[in-house]
Amino acid sequence: MSRSTRKRIRIVLYSLLGAAIAWQAVAVVNLLRRPAEIAPLRKISVHIDGNVERPGTYRVPLGTTQFEILKVAGVRMTSDLSGLSLGSQLEANENVSVGTLDKPVELGAHVRLEFYLGELGLESLDGKDRPIKEGMNINEGDRVRTGDDAQAEFSINSYSRVDMDNNTEIAFDKIGTEGEKRAVEVFQWSGLCWYKVVYSTTQEMIKVVTPLAQITVAGKGSDFTVETSVSAVTVDNREGLLLVERPASGEAMNLIAGQQVTVHADGRPFEVAKTAPEAGVAERFAQLNKTKTEVLVKYMPLNILLCSPLGVFHLVSVQFDRSEVHTVHVPSNLYVADFAQGFATIREAYLYGGSAFASTLLERIMNVRVPKYAELDKEDVLRAVSTMGGIKVRVDNAAASAMRMRSGRHTMREQQVVDFMKPGLSGEADAVRRQNEVIRAIFDGFRSRSIVLTALMADQMLSGVESNVTSAELMKHYANFRSRPNWAMEAHSLPARSISVGGKAYLEPVLEGCRGLLTQG
Repeated sequence: MSRSTRKRIRIVLYSLLGAAIAWQAVAVVNLLRRPAEIAPLRKISVHIDGNVERPGTYRVPLGTTQFEILKVAGVRMTSDLSGLSLGSQLEANENVSVGTLDKPVELGAHVRLEFYLGELGLESLDGKDRPIKEGMNINEGDRVRTGDDAQAEFSINSYSRVDMDNNTEIAFDKIGTEGEKRAVEVFQWSGLCWYKVVYSTTQEMIKVVTPLAQITVAGKGSDFTVETSVSAVTVDNREGLLLVERPASGEAMNLIAGQQVTVHADGRPFEVAKTAPEAGVAERFAQLNKTKTEVLVKYMPLNILLCSPLGVFHLVSVQFDRSEVHTVHVPSNLYVADFAQGFATIREAYLYGGSAFASTLLERIMNVRVPKYAELDKEDVLRAVSTMGGIKVRVDNAAASAMRMRSGRHTMREQQVVDFMKPGLSGEADAVRRQNEVIRAIFDGFRSRSIVLTALMADQMLSGVESNVTSAELMKHYANFRSRPNWAMEAHSLPARSISVGGKAYLEPVLEGCRGLLTQG
């Protein structure tokens, strides 16, 4: 073999060897850059017994908390969680025993001003005037007056409403408990009110007291009007059952749907007749209802509480009038015992009554409406990220190291996003910050229009999600979002201070800070 031939062979061999080394180097680099696969966690057996829906033995991943196992086992309204440590991780063969409360947990009675037109006066129990703001909480003893062209609507507890006509005066004499019941007592001094009462539980009771008669809503609720003057009180019952009493004489009657009763000041017996046409009262409040619809559609913020079965809570407020999006992280051990009966934290509220309980408590703490909620588990997040084609997220150094990737902005796919938000990477505080990063990334995608929401996408994203948001609503809000320029976003933590109650550590909401968080600026 000639020298030139041997030289050519050596060149070919060295070239092949160099290519193999280069290929191996690229493979190693790609391996290092690839997000780490979260190794399957070792499973342990735990037993849960006592007052839960599904007692028994469960095989769960190591690191599962008491909160998570209770979410699976099912908490009842009489389950006693006070002796448990919900944030603690379960140990192998641990037994979790749930006791029974003497009476079911309850959210305290609650009244809020929803909407109003014209001149409205609100005086507190100490005689001082309170500033008027839609969405404000009403306190026991507050007295409300409407002017010549004014009307107002108040919500009572979860589902009940009262509409005040012009030149009407009422006082909320009781917002609390009466025996075992959540009680609200309205004293109607004058004018016309339309009451739409729906009891969510048998533990509710609403009364209307006038100078001449007392009306108690029986059964599951009622739809009725009360018109009060110096000479008479007229109660017009459209639906349900009412107990009408005249305390002065002891006279009483059950007023059924379709009946009207007039109680005269001169002591005459009850005067019973058929109800007036339904269109009459609806027409009187038509302008209030029109204004309410306009406010809800055009001007009111979209406040939605995002919850996770892991006990993670974020309030997202889309404020269309200011082109701002605010996110508020709500700590899972937020102390809510001042607003509820039978439990202490917002994560307990979530176990008892889901997002509806949690959002109702948040409304009372922040003094804003939170009418929408969504419960997002891992599969919901995976589906949403997949539908959006991934999201571009800024990855911090700690997360980059844990996930074996470079820091900086990356387009993350389904499982990567889930892993990025896990507390296990570098602690709970970092996890909260990264959860906000993911929300911000989605916001940036919609703002830059790199993510364009379609009706099909909305359907896919909401499919299977436990939420009271519909895809049609989502598309309307998206259209409103796109119609406004110069959007900005800000992330907050709910103002709270550390306290200890019964040897347990909690975060107590600082109400002044909480109630100004979304309204300042």
